[in-house]
Amino acid sequence: MRPSRCQRNVPESRYRRRLHYCGTCKAIGKLYGHRYRLLLNHDTVFLAEMLSVWTGEDGALREWDGALQSRNCLRTPEHTPFCLEYAATATLLLGDFKLLDRAVDSRNPFWRWLHARCSTQFREAAERLERWAFPTAELRDILGSQQDRERRSWGDEDVPADRMKYLAEPTARATALFFRHGARLAGKPEQAAAEMGSSFGTLVYVLDAVEDYEKDARDGSFNGVRACFRESGEALSGRQRQWAMEYAKSAAAKMEAALVQVGLPSDVQAEFLRRLHSAFNRKTGMSLTVLSEEACTHEGYWKRFARAVLMPWRAEARNAFLGRGK
Repeated sequence: MRPSRCQRNVPESRYRRRLHYCGTCKAIGKLYGHRYRLLLNHDTVFLAEMLSVWTGEDGALREWDGALQSRNCLRTPEHTPFCLEYAATATLLLGDFKLLDRAVDSRNPFWRWLHARCSTQFREAAERLERWAFPTAELRDILGSQQDRERRSWGDEDVPADRMKYLAEPTARATALFFRHGARLAGKPEQAAAEMGSSFGTLVYVLDAVEDYEKDARDGSFNGVRACFRESGEALSGRQRQWAMEYAKSAAAKMEAALVQVGLPSDVQAEFLRRLHSAFNRKTGMSLTVLSEEACTHEGYWKRFARAVLMPWRAEARNAFLGRGK
């Protein structure tokens, strides 16, 4: 959920984004140590932005701690807004499971060593979430089922969509849990927040699987898209990519519908929707909107037409040229 090019040219949007992105990073450094700032990602920054709007902290950005206003990355705030503390803690706990998953999947012992080295801070993050009554035990049960799901044997009757739904479910449910609990703490509708988090988690899982396909094939690591097709090879085929993009598009459409229901101000809602469209287009080359709808001012009609019509075939043309995906 990075900002689109148009939003980066709007001072207020750029300022809001910088405070939440840099603020989450600085909150991680203050609470858990600067080395853990490497775990920062755009997904948990989006969680910080959502919670900031829900709690009203977004309305007083100019009053945030001077260290958060500063562009000096080494300055840490004395007072950390709750939205940033929550997102920073979520980043650590999700980083715990991500490193553990990598340690199990990979043959490289480095990942097991790194997970053990970071265990103290991961426990600290879990304890902080529990003080906010976050169901960490439920989260562990959800994410702990991922390995068993990846080891499941599939029959010929299991279609790719059913396989992907089963494999992406832990990520979807975990993301939903963070958004639901954030909405609960802020006194906002929990069900709509959970639905948005679930579709967001599914979208992230599918797009990450597409992006990591060839690397996972080289490393011998598990890959969700690869597991959905019996004929999977070393390179992502045009058929696999097209199917994954359509599946991701369905998840993005559900997230778009949920964003309308979570109780956001109209300007913030419009900004998040533009960012969703921009991020999806950047990752897939596909568009979630028709050409007649409002678009970014830096793109004309024919440039949008080229994106909508030509970009989905880039990977297929590349694989055909290299003789891959047959």
